[in-house]
Amino acid sequence: MRPILIKQNLLLNNANSTLNKPNPLRLLTKRQINKWNS
Repeated sequence: MRPILIKQNLLLNNANSTLNKPNPLRLLTKRQINKWNS
């Protein structure tokens, strides 16, 4: 694996663990994304 890929995976893992924590901000972000997508 290349260092760049490893770095990207770490970033993704961090993002995922942050998203998995239940918090109001996450819900708000989800709503925003839905708005942008519609």
